[in-house]
Amino acid sequence: MKKIPLLLLTFVLLLPLSACKDEGPEPVITLVQGNLDAVYTGTADNAYQTLTGQSPEDCAAAFENNLEQEARYFLTYFGYSDEALEDDVFQDIIALYRDLYAKAEYAVGPAAQLDEETQAVKVQITPLDLFCRTAEDADLREELFAPIRQKYYWLNLDTTDWANPAIYTYNRYYAQCRAECIAAQVALCRAHLNDPAPESPAAPETVVVQVYWHEYGYWAINDTDWKTVDSLIISYP
Repeated sequence: MKKIPLLLLTFVLLLPLSACKDEGPEPVITLVQGNLDAVYTGTADNAYQTLTGQSPEDCAAAFENNLEQEARYFLTYFGYSDEALEDDVFQDIIALYRDLYAKAEYAVGPAAQLDEETQAVKVQITPLDLFCRTAEDADLREELFAPIRQKYYWLNLDTTDWANPAIYTYNRYYAQCRAECIAAQVALCRAHLNDPAPESPAAPETVVVQVYWHEYGYWAINDTDWKTVDSLIISYP
């Protein structure tokens, strides 16, 4: 599960709304839909922009921020430090997530009033299972990593602590090997990015997101519920 930093949550979720507390479900549906679109596609419709005061540039910035956070999680997940990582390597990871998010599937609504200050919004998500599929392809993984093992035969890829930032100061070969390993992992993912739809696709999952009236006078999304949504967008084995 990806961990979204609080900074991103604050930027994206705690948006002042022009809607008043007594309005019906439409504003909270617009808020949840717009936040999803901003974070996972970089866009949002006019209703969301009018409701929150966010510009197209704000939505694009939220998307780029999320891509960077996801790319850093990719490094952590596969056991690498980002210490002095070459920018082109990092940008390749970001590009992978940009293409992956283009396949995101979610549907928002309906909403129900729980009490005077809380509404519940249904969000249905079809998880992106790219990393689950690549984890099962041992043959292609071995094919991609075998040349790296041969090139850096004095390094044991399986026992080296690649998450330790200090090792990249030992000599240039550690950083070079890391870059090639990351490139191989990205290539493995890209090989499965456009796999045909499975005969038995994963069932969509449903989350109920609470939207509450903040004490400062605007609707806000429950932090824990949003993290649950985010954890379902992309499945990690």
